Amino acid sequence: MRISLVKAAIILLLSQLFSIANGQNLFTISLEKFLINKDSVPFKIAEVVDGRRDKKVIGIIQLGLNNRKDIAVFEKPGLQEIENLFHRSGLISQETGFVLRVSTLFISEITQTRRETAKAELVVNFFIPYQGRYYYLTSIYTTVEPNGIDVTRTHGANIVSVVEKSLTQLSSSLNSIDAAKSYTRENLDDPQFSFRNLDSVPIIQNDQYNDGYYTTFDEFLNNAPSLDIDCKAKPGADPKIKCGDKEESISLYGFAKDGQLFVLFHQRFYLLERVDNGFFFRGPEEIPSRATSDMATGWITAGALGGGVGLSSHKYQALYYIDLRDGSIKNATGL
Repeated sequence: MRISLVKAAIILLLSQLFSIANGQNLFTISLEKFLINKDSVPFKIAEVVDGRRDKKVIGIIQLGLNNRKDIAVFEKPGLQEIENLFHRSGLISQETGFVLRVSTLFISEITQTRRETAKAELVVNFFIPYQGRYYYLTSIYTTVEPNGIDVTRTHGANIVSVVEKSLTQLSSSLNSIDAAKSYTRENLDDPQFSFRNLDSVPIIQNDQYNDGYYTTFDEFLNNAPSLDIDCKAKPGADPKIKCGDKEESISLYGFAKDGQLFVLFHQRFYLLERVDNGFFFRGPEEIPSRATSDMATGWITAGALGGGVGLSSHKYQALYYIDLRDGSIKNATGL
């Protein structure tokens, strides 16, 4: 009897997965009309390596009045769209360029009250190729989160934007990078391989979190926020920070305040819950509650934000977590 029940459960699960797959269409994205602004990129790319687990799907988009979820894919297979983008932009040099490995590329949308937000996430690893080895430079996480009435049409531009941001971020940090450790091509091709040593990551090892805003995922990992917690933040398509009378656009990953951690996701901060060595949060499956719908519309302080997010998080249905290998945010509860 138990075996029959197990078989029945498996059949039911497979039938549900089959119906979900058949209920979705493919939404194709082409980058052929885009170019990268290379004014602040003083280097070239020798090769693009596809280190993604899923080399076909690049995200989930929503279409129609009912926000039907469809699977997003590139028009050309693999990462040919990215490679062609570099070629068109004059950024390819097989003799003198860096190797760019894409470990995560994902787009998503969330329907909110009277608007939608889109999100593109990119995680790339940079290497110097030399005599059959690949000397590791750094890993960079970038994201963009535009909003509007119909954000589906922005995904091509969003992908190009995160690619461009990763290049400019590497440009600004090249002088402080020491390419000491080398890897094999098999390491680069392995989607499970991580170039970060998570055994001694401060955000995991420390029980106390330093107050402040994280501008990058690396700052989060190192428990080293670079912006004062007394500054005001304004999430949005173009996040801003205001410290005293000085206001500037800046990338934001999250913040720490009074022993609590928050991450920025689709233009809002969410309270992180630590489970063992992982960080989770409850976020919007479709439409977020009005308890947090106004938090991205104006300047906020971390002290005022903390209680509001913590109290409202139980109303959300979807569970997300931070992939500590690269900083990307994954939905743990499916599509």
